[in-house]
Amino acid sequence: MEFVLIERFAKRLIYFILVSITALLVYHYLPHVQGNWLIWSALVFAWVAIGDTVLQRINMIAVSACIAAIVLFVIGMISANVWLVSVFLILVTLFCVYGSLKKPGYHLALLFINIIAITASQNNVTFDENMLRSGLMLASAFIAGIPQLLFLYHEKQNKLVSVTSAALIELKHIQTELFASYLQSDYPERRYFYERRIHVCSHHFMKILSRYAVKSEALSADSEKTIEELLSVYSALQTCGQLRWRIHDFTVFALCRDEMKRISQTLDKVLSCDLRQKESALANEYIQSLEDQINRLEGLYEHVLKVAGQEPLAILLFLAGLRSLCVELRKLYGV
Repeated sequence: MEFVLIERFAKRLIYFILVSITALLVYHYLPHVQGNWLIWSALVFAWVAIGDTVLQRINMIAVSACIAAIVLFVIGMISANVWLVSVFLILVTLFCVYGSLKKPGYHLALLFINIIAITASQNNVTFDENMLRSGLMLASAFIAGIPQLLFLYHEKQNKLVSVTSAALIELKHIQTELFASYLQSDYPERRYFYERRIHVCSHHFMKILSRYAVKSEALSADSEKTIEELLSVYSALQTCGQLRWRIHDFTVFALCRDEMKRISQTLDKVLSCDLRQKESALANEYIQSLEDQINRLEGLYEHVLKVAGQEPLAILLFLAGLRSLCVELRKLYGV
């Protein structure tokens, strides 16, 4: 998991450096007093480019550049009239705020457009200079967009890796929230609060897999197998989570709090492992540790919980669910 995040950061850093060098070279061979718009606009477009695919990021850059160029041109045309500039800035700000509220993922691009409007309103420029800086704004979009094509070749290969990494992160969140209902003493009084968090994490997990399935018209056999295994792990987790509905006396968890906590921590370590072959040995080690923690909980059940608890069958089903979860995890990691 950490390797995937480092790989993404490295790609992002290489892309940002490439855009910076390109912008500086263009500015060097095309010097102009308005050339600073080219450099910092290209850097910002490289920064705000978001999306799951190369085409989505290029579209994001293109739309942001077009809106920014229009705003820049209008500001330049009305810069002589203070009242018109004030009204236009208010409209642009309202548009950016509303857009950020409706589409939080675009808040950086909208913030950049708002900053452009404010910055451009500080100077009066001629018509030719106004046209030039608007053109440079569009040119900066090409500088930020064309290097994105370098990632197009590897996108299909890396898509499944990105999806599985995101899905594993959500599975970690789901198990954390599920075990919180057993570990937190205020769960019965604040059930809605905990259940909503479980629902949100589950929704994010299913959304990740469904979006990948929709975008990939024909899934390969390996991709389909991986998605099915992720869904099986999710189903096993939800089965373990049924304990919170099967039991009514939550004070019984005070007797096995340490065991529950260790199981949750070990499960978090398992799901932190990447699905790549080189981490399978580490995953196997964590799964073995998880099975040992389950055995300890089962021993506590035989000697304490079966006698002290009012609903021993519910805990027995929970233990069966945990063992089923270990089986699904071994299938997922191929160990």
